[in-house]
Amino acid sequence: MSMTRAEIILKWSAYGVALTLAALVQFYLMGPILRTIIPLLIPMAVVALAVLEGAPAGAAFGMAAGAVQYALTHTTPLWVMALALGGWLVGLLAQYVLRRDFVGFVISALLTLVGLEALQVAPRLIAGVAGAAPLLLVAGREAFWTAALAAPVYWLFHLCCRRYGRIQYE
Repeated sequence: MSMTRAEIILKWSAYGVALTLAALVQFYLMGPILRTIIPLLIPMAVVALAVLEGAPAGAAFGMAAGAVQYALTHTTPLWVMALALGGWLVGLLAQYVLRRDFVGFVISALLTLVGLEALQVAPRLIAGVAGAAPLLLVAGREAFWTAALAAPVYWLFHLCCRRYGRIQYE
């Protein structure tokens, strides 16, 4: 059964609210509490949506989430491209290899988390900014907090998906 235009707009609005909540928790709740460690909840939101909705929706949402991540961190605009590509890849993985449920999310989230931490540690390690031990310690703490908060992010997006129905692209 296909969704009406109004239902699709309502669903994407709900996903936008869920992304806003994830960003608020990431930067304005956990940031001040943990100070130097900020969990990566916006990328986990992209993973959740991509697992639930598939590759096209994951890529589009990843682009929007990347823009939010860049706007809030002012680090690099590559977040837009990275999260769009990540959403697309996770969506493909979920559509054709993994289950499109919590188990698929956990596997996808762990793979994404390892990739993101490697992308953050490797350039600093190569540039000699710090030694491997302190970089891996920070990455480990960030990965721990991200993993601890990833399940609530998934369930928030799962609630939106169940409430408004899955958008079928296949």
